[in-house]
Amino acid sequence: MESIQASKERQNQFMGIGAGIQAAGVALFLLSLLVGGNAPLFGFLIMIGMLIWGGVRSKVWLCGHCKNQLGSKEVRVCPSCHANLT
Repeated sequence: MESIQASKERQNQFMGIGAGIQAAGVALFLLSLLVGGNAPLFGFLIMIGMLIWGGVRSKVWLCGHCKNQLGSKEVRVCPSCHANLT
């Protein structure tokens, strides 16, 4: 029996945990504008951090053979189709 070879594919999700983190960052910044004082500065810095973090969390890895979502980039064998990933 031959082992299946497949590559890992990166996909960006539009809706998911990453978008939620980014939306929370923007909401926090808008809330800090209402507070006034130095709050908008800190709200802006936190928003930038959450936008970056949300962007990182929106990237997922898929098996090139069965398109199953992988746990991380370091996975070497697909848990669904058992393909060797490169």
